[in-house]
Amino acid sequence: MCVYYDKQAKHYVISYQYKDSFGNYKTKRIQKMELFNKVIGFDISDLSKKEQKKTLQNFEFMIIQKIEAIDKSTISRPESFSSECDAFVQELYGTLKKQTAYGYELVVNKYIKPNFINNLSIDKALTIESITAFRRKISALKDISAKRKNRILTTLKNLIEYSSKLEHISQEFEYKSSKILTHLTTRNEVKSVASKDNFWTPTEYENFIKTFSNDEETSHAWKVLFDVAYYGALRVGELLGLQWQDINLATNKMTIQRTIDFSGQISTTKNLASQATITLPKSIVEELIWLKEKEIGQDKDFVFFVKKTSRTSIRRVMDEHIELANVKHITIHGLRHSFASRAIDAGWSPLLVSKHMRHASPQQTLDTYSHLFEQSDEELMNSLSSH
Repeated sequence: MCVYYDKQAKHYVISYQYKDSFGNYKTKRIQKMELFNKVIGFDISDLSKKEQKKTLQNFEFMIIQKIEAIDKSTISRPESFSSECDAFVQELYGTLKKQTAYGYELVVNKYIKPNFINNLSIDKALTIESITAFRRKISALKDISAKRKNRILTTLKNLIEYSSKLEHISQEFEYKSSKILTHLTTRNEVKSVASKDNFWTPTEYENFIKTFSNDEETSHAWKVLFDVAYYGALRVGELLGLQWQDINLATNKMTIQRTIDFSGQISTTKNLASQATITLPKSIVEELIWLKEKEIGQDKDFVFFVKKTSRTSIRRVMDEHIELANVKHITIHGLRHSFASRAIDAGWSPLLVSKHMRHASPQQTLDTYSHLFEQSDEELMNSLSSH
């Protein structure tokens, strides 16, 4: 909290920080003289600047309490659990990156709303019994990973925290529910989707990429796209956001610094660690040189097809060539996992893999691909013992 003189308002104001419903710090500024006078009990405009400041410092806690009470009184109570969920999602869009908020919205609509009585108020729809049953049901799902299940439980927990801060449910209930909505497994037991079938062996990738023809320009361009996604270990939004100014064809370096979200908007990368420069194989750079000459690419042009292409188009072309190659279906993100698997098999250290994958830390790399490192260690030990 602080009291300072505002030259534009021509009097002292109060500024303080508070946490929003998702734990983010925000700053609020109080400058209404009428409110100051009402709380303090007299008109402070007649005081000297020094006396105004001292008076506000003495009363600032009471003034902030009054403001927060007014804010709470202006928040309309949602009529139902469903509308509370909608309000929660709306706040996420105002707080988080658009694509992150969209991910939460999908979880709310697919997993949370269908499992509670939507026309009841939130304090009636959410009970210890209904939350316990929800956790049990999510835990029993067979078609999603433990990591995804924990994301679902965390989303419900965030919804409850949001409602508690608005005083739509009690803090006691928030505390009790947090004890129920704990993660299903320990960190080391939570394998990413990469630990299942969402990656190719080097042979499978080569069979896939061979289905593209260098003799036909469009097919060749798609081949370059998938090679860059694979060897660059790019997330699909990062792939779509690549511009020619991000690639130094003389040094074989590529800098990842933007992403395109699901709605087609340019945004920052997933996190700061994701903004980095990596090295591409010389053969892939030669393909990029061909593509740039074909497209007459300018610095701010998108690398692939000059104008932005879409996730749907990439998925469609990938599926078509998966069928031609007769390899198993993986997601676009699976290309990233496939390269990580290849690098680990080749003997790359966790630090080197982490740097190329642009993970936040080598620990994240170990958590995600620990099963692959274990296999690699076994193979290295067997090769040593055979001599």
